[in-house]
Formats: sequence, C-alpha cells, structure tokens
Amino acid sequence: MHLCDDSSAILRIVNVPLCQWRHLIGTNPQLIGRSLEADIPIPGVYQRVSLRHAEIRRDGGLLHLTDLGSQEGTWVNGVPLPSHRATHIVVGDVILLAEVELRVELWPYPAASHALGDDGGAAKVHDSPAARWEDLKRLSARELDIVMWMRRGYTDDIQLSQVLERSPHTIRTQVGSILRKLDLHSRAAVIAQQLPPSVIALGAIQQLAIKVGS
Repeated sequence: MHLCDDSSAILRIVNVPLCQWRHLIGTNPQLIGRSLEADIPIPGVYQRVSLRHAEIRRDGGLLHLTDLGSQEGTWVNGVPLPSHRATHIVVGDVILLAEVELRVELWPYPAASHALGDDGGAAKVHDSPAARWEDLKRLSARELDIVMWMRRGYTDDIQLSQVLERSPHTIRTQVGSILRKLDLHSRAAVIAQQLPPSVIALGAIQQLAIKVGS
C-alpha cells in the first residue's frame, strides 16, 4: 500500500493527545529513541526504550522501519522485526518499542477518521513481549513478513502473493511452515495469537489506509 502524493504520515504515542506528541515521517532517515540526538525523541519516562532504538523513513509512497539492534526489540502488529533489516510498514500499523506503543496514522486526518477521536489521558504502557518472542522466533524473516501482512487482513494466498511479490505456491508452503512451527491449525489462529489489544481496534483507520493505497 502506498501513500498518495498529497498525504503524509505521522507517528503518535497511543493515548497521548496529538498536541503533546506527534512526529511527521520524513523522506530522510529519522532516528527514534531516547537519545538527545534523536529526530523522533521518545520521552525519557520510557526507560526501556533504547537511546538509538529504531529508524524510520518515507521512500516515495512507502514507509520503512528498521530496528537498530535495540535491547528489547521493535514489534509491528505483534510481530518482532529482525535487527538492521528495513521492513515495509503501512498506515494503521501499531509499533511497540519496549513499553511504548506508537501508531502510524495519516496526516492531516481525513474526515472519515474523525469519529475515532483523540484519545487523551495517560500513555499506554505494555509489558515486555518476551513470551511472544519465544514462539515467533522460530519463524524465518520471510515467514514473519507473512504473519505481519496476515494481521493486516491479508489472509488469502493471492492477496499475500501480490503484496509480498511471491508466488501463491510459495505463500502456501510458507504458511504451512508457520502453522507447524507455531503448532496452530488455521490462519485465523495465527491472526488471533497474542495480538496486542490495540491492534484489534484498528478498524476504520486500517480500512481507510487500504482505500488510500489502492
């Protein structure tokens, strides 16, 4: 999925008002972390976020996120990213950096998304996802890509083959491998397994992102 030429994307911390923390994703690589040199500085209250945790950039209509070898890892929709490997992310994705949860959103907000409101109050804090990693670390990088796209709503072999640029046969083989490694019996179980609560509520934003990118 691509951003339109006249659309921008931001990162925001879930449950923190936009007026307090939001950052536009630019075309130059942007450092995310607690470092004073970070382009996208994470508040110091989030002590488990690394000083140089991750890097994000926009390349035309595509967004890419890279974990920089952080201590607690970077997660997208409940899937851990391999270190030092750029991963394609999309509007609507939920990013977990240690205990802080970020969301990728269109900016400015399209009128259709205003119904979602602006969640105020204290920032959402998560426990370490180490237990989930114990299961998911059995998967290869290419299999993790499939899980990430399945959790975005792409469960059909044809859909997955198109977004991942692999043959449907390859997708079927890799999905079978994922089910065996995770000891699951269906694609629905892959989507439901240990999904962060906020991902379930993506709803309108995810559907809007699909329309914008199509």
